[in-house]
Parts: sequence; C-alpha cells; structure tokens
Amino acid sequence: MTFTLISVIIVLRNQNTHTTIGNLKMTKEGKAVNYTAENVERMSDVYGAAETEAERKEAVTSLAKELGKTINSIVAKLSSEGVYIKAAKTKAGAKAETKADIVADIAKNLGVSEATFESLSNATKAALVALREGVADA
Repeated sequence: MTFTLISVIIVLRNQNTHTTIGNLKMTKEGKAVNYTAENVERMSDVYGAAETEAERKEAVTSLAKELGKTINSIVAKLSSEGVYIKAAKTKAGAKAETKADIVADIAKNLGVSEATFESLSNATKAALVALREGVADA
C-alpha cells in the first residue's frame, strides 16, 4: 500500500487570531476568513469614494475582479460593514399605468365616451401616451 504525503506549510501569523494554510486564512476557531482587514478597508475606501449609483456599481464590479470574488459576495460584505447603499428603484412602489387608463384619459380630453375608443387599447403603450400628450396640448 502506497501513501502519498501532501505537505502543507502552516504559518502562524498571529497566534491568537489567524492561521494561514496555503492561500486560505483560518481563525483560531477553524472558520475560513474570506476577507482580510486590508481587503475590507480597501473595499470601504473604493466604494465610499463613489458618489453616483453608476460609480458604485462600477466600484463593486472592479472590486470583485480585483479580489477574485463574486459581485454578490462583495455586496454582502459591504452590507455587513454598513457601507453598501441600496440602489434606488425607479418607481417607488407606484402601480404601472394601464393602457385602459390612458385610453380613458384620451376619451375624457376629447369629451367622448370610452366605448368609442375601446379598440384603441390594442395600440402600443408608447403610441397611446404620445396620442394623449397630443390631445392634451390641443
């Protein structure tokens, strides 16, 4: 029977907190450490410097590539550190306007019944919005 010995160099960095085995950092309790203190500081600095949503998204993407992590992992770490700013939603819970509502507005602006324009609801929403704006301006 042949046994293969795999040698692993164990380096104690800080006897009380971390042990390094290859590229994987471990706490004294044996839990893997995904981000070093330097990584977290770098992430906070780069993300904190971004002022717009587009810049923050780009910062997360570049940090993910730089650290070899997924975007979701970076976002999760930034969230746990209290640094992450959630992207604003375009429609804050507002109900979308239906074609029927737009057709009703057109009929109202022209002073006719909605039944007259019933088939108008087959048009595209963009066309109906343009028509409503044109009728409102007239």
